[in-house]
Amino acid sequence: MSWQEPPALAARILCRLMGEERGRDTAWDLFDLYEHRSRLASPATSALRFWLDVASIVIRPRLWKGHSFNPAFPMISNHFRLAARRVRREPVFSGLNALGLGVGLACVILIFVFVRHERSYDTGHPAFDRLYRVTLEFMEDDTHWASIGPAVGPELMATIPEVEQMVRFYALTGASVFRVGDRQFSEVNGGLADSTFFNVFGYRLLHGDPATVLREPWTLVISESMAMKYFGRTNVVGESIEIVGEGNSPVVGVFADQDVPTHLDVDFLYPFVSRFGPDSPRAQSRTWAGMLTYVRLGERTSAGSVTKRFPEFLDAFFDGIVSGVPHEMARMHLQPVASIHLHSDLEKEYRANGSVAVVYTFSIVALFILLIAAVNFVNLSVARATSRVRDTAIRKTFGARRLQVVWQLLAEALIQSLIGAGVAVIVILLALPLFTELTGMNVSWRLVLDPSILTLLLASAVGVGLVAGWWPAMLISSFTPIDGLRGRSGPRRRAMFIRKGLVVFQFAASVFLMAGAIVVWHQLTYALNADLGYDQDGTLLVDLTEGGRTFVSENPDALRNALLAVPAVRAVSQTSDAPGSRYSMEEFRLEGQNLDDGQYMRVSWTADHDIVDALGLELLEGRGFSRTQPTDTMAWVINETAARQFGLAPGERVGSVVVWGNQYRGPVVGVVRDFNISSFRQTVEPLVIPLRPDGGGMMLVRFAGSDARTALEGVRDVFDQLLPGELFDYTFLDDRVAALYRQEARMRAVISWFSGLAIFVACLGLFGLSAYAVNRRTPEIGVRKVLGAGLADIVRLVSAEFVVLLGVAFALAAPVAWLALARWLNGFAYRIDLTVWPILMAGIVALTFALLTVGVHALRATRINPVSAITRE
Repeated sequence: MSWQEPPALAARILCRLMGEERGRDTAWDLFDLYEHRSRLASPATSALRFWLDVASIVIRPRLWKGHSFNPAFPMISNHFRLAARRVRREPVFSGLNALGLGVGLACVILIFVFVRHERSYDTGHPAFDRLYRVTLEFMEDDTHWASIGPAVGPELMATIPEVEQMVRFYALTGASVFRVGDRQFSEVNGGLADSTFFNVFGYRLLHGDPATVLREPWTLVISESMAMKYFGRTNVVGESIEIVGEGNSPVVGVFADQDVPTHLDVDFLYPFVSRFGPDSPRAQSRTWAGMLTYVRLGERTSAGSVTKRFPEFLDAFFDGIVSGVPHEMARMHLQPVASIHLHSDLEKEYRANGSVAVVYTFSIVALFILLIAAVNFVNLSVARATSRVRDTAIRKTFGARRLQVVWQLLAEALIQSLIGAGVAVIVILLALPLFTELTGMNVSWRLVLDPSILTLLLASAVGVGLVAGWWPAMLISSFTPIDGLRGRSGPRRRAMFIRKGLVVFQFAASVFLMAGAIVVWHQLTYALNADLGYDQDGTLLVDLTEGGRTFVSENPDALRNALLAVPAVRAVSQTSDAPGSRYSMEEFRLEGQNLDDGQYMRVSWTADHDIVDALGLELLEGRGFSRTQPTDTMAWVINETAARQFGLAPGERVGSVVVWGNQYRGPVVGVVRDFNISSFRQTVEPLVIPLRPDGGGMMLVRFAGSDARTALEGVRDVFDQLLPGELFDYTFLDDRVAALYRQEARMRAVISWFSGLAIFVACLGLFGLSAYAVNRRTPEIGVRKVLGAGLADIVRLVSAEFVVLLGVAFALAAPVAWLALARWLNGFAYRIDLTVWPILMAGIVALTFALLTVGVHALRATRINPVSAITRE
C-alpha cells in the first residue's frame, strides 16, 4: 500500500461486509474524503482517518450485507439515551440510588466470597467425594472421636475390598522446634503420615520422588512456604534440618502450598514409621485411639454400603479384647472429608474447625442487606416515577404506547443498577483491608477480576434493576393520559402504600440486624470477662522445647526456683494441659467399685505440685499437692463436678481413693471449685488432676502484678540464662481463651459492620424519600406557613409519617428478633439473660438516625418562601 493512495485493504473489507455494490459506493465517498484530507494533512494522518471511518461503519451490524433492519433497535437505543440524560439531570437522586445499591451489592459479594471459601474446604483433593475419615462413637459415655486405633486402617483395607486406599495421620501436639544454622523456628502444623499421604490428599510434590518420600524414618517433607522461610528457595531436597532435641533430618521432599483450604493443614511431615514401626506396640494397638484415619472408597461404592459392614468388622476387630458385644458398645462412621470443616466438632480433632452456623448467619445477613438495598432502589425509583405522571401522560397523548413507557423506565432502572455495580466495585476495593482483618482470609484486589464474582455482580445488578424497574414502570404506564394530566392520584396512592410497606420492611430488617449485633456483643463480652474459675489474666504459657524438657527432667527445681526468684512471678507449674486446649478423656472409678462402674472424665495428663496455685484455682475442700507430704506421690485434685459424678458428698471427698486403669491409684487431697477449661458453649465437665510432675510440655507462669511486660522480660532472661539457644515460645492464657471465641468474635464484627451498613442504606433511601415528600408537599407547607405554622409544626408535619412507619417496623421486628436471639443463646451453656433492652436500643438507634435524616429536609422545608411555594403549582 502506498501512503499516496487510499488504503485498498480497508476498501476491500468494506465491500466484503456491505456487499459489492453498497461497499463500492461507500468506498468512493470515502476516497473523495481521503483526497480532500490529503491536501490538508499528511498521507499517514489521512490513511489513519480513512481506517477510522471504515471502522465506524464496520461496527454497525445493521449496515452489513444481508442484515435486515430492525426498527426496534433505534427505539431501544433512544430509550437508553433518554435514560442516561435523566440520570445526568438528577445527579443527587441518581447518586443516592447508585450508592445504596452499590453498598448493598458490595456487602453481598464480600459475604459470598467468605461463604464460598468456607464451603470449599477439602474440595481440592482428588476424588474428594469418595474420601472419608473413619470415626468412632462410644455409646457408653456418648462421645464421638475423630481419631481411632492405628490398626483399624490396615484392617479395613484387608477386610473390605471397597476401601481403595488408606492413610493414617498422627498429629504432633505442641510446637516442634527446628534449627537451620543459627536460626530457630517453631512450627505447629505437622505430624506423621503413611507413605500414601500424597496419593490420597491433594498436596502436590514440587521436589522429591513420590515413590520414596515418607518411607525412611525421620526424613522430612516440608511445605513450599516452610522451605522459602528456612532456605529462601523451594528446591531444598538433600538439605538437612535439625530437629531440636532429636538430631538432623534430611529433607526428601517439598510440597506446594495448598490452593484450596483443607482441615488437614500441614507444613511438615515425618514418615509414619518414624515412631510407629512394625515392631512398635503402639502401631499394633487396638484400643489406643490416637490416629486420624482416612479412606478412599472405590468408584461406584457408596458410603452406606461400607458402613453396613462396620458392626461385623468391629466384632471381629475387638474379638477377645473387650467384654460384651463390641458393635453395641461403639459405632464406626465414615465422615465425608469435605464436611469436616463446617460440620465436625469431635474429640481429638486435628484443629478447631469452622462453624456452619456462622456461614448460615452470614448468608442471612447478605440476604437482608441485598433486600434492603433492593427495597431502597425500588422506593426511590417509584418516588421518582410518580413525580413524572404528567410527563408520561403528555408522551402517551402524543402517541407513545404503554410498552414504550415501560421500556423507557426499565432502561433508566438498568442504567442506575449498572452504575450501582460500578460503585460496588469501588466499595469492595476500599473494604478489602477491613474484610481481610475480619475474616483472616488473604484476598487481593484481583478478586474483582474473578469471572464468577463479575458474573454474580452483573447478574445481581441487572436482576435488581429489572425487578426494581418493572413495578414502577407497570404502575406509571397503567393510568390513562386524561387521569395523568388532571393529576388524579390513583397510581400515586397505590405507589405510596407499597412504598410505605417497603420502608417498614427496610427498618424492620435493620432493627433485627442491630439487635442481633448488640446481643452477640454482650454474650461475647460476658464470655471473655466472666469468672472462669481460674486466673487467666497475667498467666504465661511457655512451650518447652525438647532440650527444655530434658533440662527440667534432670534439674527438677532449677527452672522453677529461678522463675520464682523473678519479683513479678507468683507461681510456676509444669503441666501438659491448660484451659483452652482439649483435655483427654479417660475412665476412672473409686476404689472398691467394679470395673463396670468406671466413669469417663477429663484428665490433665501431667501436672506438678503447683498446678493449683499457678492456675489460681479456689480450693473448696482439702489442699493442693504438697512436696512435704510423702503420700502425695500418687494423689488427686478433682473438681466439684467430678466429685458429684463419683457420688461423693462434702466431707467425704478428701481421702477417697480414685483408680485410673491399673497404674495409678491414690487419694483425693483437694476439691477445687468448678472451672471452665473450654468455651462457654459447653458445661463444666468432670476433671481430675493427678500428680505426675515429669514430662509436661509447658510451663505455667502466673504473674503477681499487672506489669506483664516487665514480668515477661524477667522470665525471658531466666530462659536465656538456663536454656541458652533454646527457643522461647510463649503465649498468654487469656489469648488462648479468647481464641475459643474466634467464631463469635468474627460473627460480632461482621454483624456489627453490616448492620451499620444496613442502617446507612436504609437512611439513604429515607433521605431520598423525605426529599420527595417535602417537594410534593411544598404548596401545603407554604399555605401552612401563611396561616401561622411555626418551625415545630413544619418539622412535625414532615417527620410524623416516617415516625409512624418506624414504629410499625419496630413492632414487627421486635418479636422476630426476640425469638431468633433466644434460640441462638440457647446454644451456650452459660449465657446472658435476654432482655428487651438490646431490641429497644436497636429501635432507638434506628429511629435516631432516621429522624436525623428526615430532619435535614424538614428544616429545609421551614425555610421555604410561602409565596413561591403557593405559586409553584
